[in-house]
Amino acid sequence: MLLNSKYIEKINEEKNGIELYFETIPTVEERNELKANGYKWHNQKKCWYKSQNTQIKEEKQINNYENLIKLNNEEIRDVAKKLWNDEKMQNYIIDKYEFYKTKDNLIIELEKVNKITIDKTMYYDDEMEAPIINENNFIIYNRHNIPGRNLEEYLQEKENLNTRGIATGRYDYKGIYFVAQYYNNDDIVSCGWVDEKDKYFKRYLTLEEQEDYIKIMRERKEQYIERLKKYFKRYNKNITTYGYWANR
Repeated sequence: MLLNSKYIEKINEEKNGIELYFETIPTVEERNELKANGYKWHNQKKCWYKSQNTQIKEEKQINNYENLIKLNNEEIRDVAKKLWNDEKMQNYIIDKYEFYKTKDNLIIELEKVNKITIDKTMYYDDEMEAPIINENNFIIYNRHNIPGRNLEEYLQEKENLNTRGIATGRYDYKGIYFVAQYYNNDDIVSCGWVDEKDKYFKRYLTLEEQEDYIKIMRERKEQYIERLKKYFKRYNKNITTYGYWANR
């Protein structure tokens, strides 16, 4: 972790955590670096802190897959520099995304789970009853934000096609594929499965890569739903419903 500002590091044995006390306010770049490394700001103690249990968990997660390897913070910074010369855009990339690398050096870009939108207003039309504001309805309403929300449907359709010969034809049943994300670097990719590949198509994932990717997306789905539950528990009084006219 690259930090130029002077600070004192203390170990909080009671909380099994690390606390960093800065002499001056860290720069924007340093704050992004702290966040990328799992540190949070403690407003009462005026320090940046991190649980060592979290650190161990993150280190294990980085090495959790053999075919899609999660990039560390230094590697992510290198990716950001390749994409943008502007420092603000580099910091935006570092703050917003996480990356995984294939064995042939394609880099998959995924939005960090804690950056995915949470819709706080539950809209409904006047031909429906207003939804009850509860945890279950809140999660259902945010289902379109869930990572890989169509992936399970694709996998189910592919299974139906293989076993029963039935599918809607909506998806590319040859497999999940890579699509280039940026005009200035076609080695940064996302994954797709809809039968609408364009000129940015790179290649299909191997079976081993698909297995890793599906695991990653399912973990991200669980993390996002857990985030929704925590949000609802803390901010349910701020969640509202809003009715609008239908077919008018």
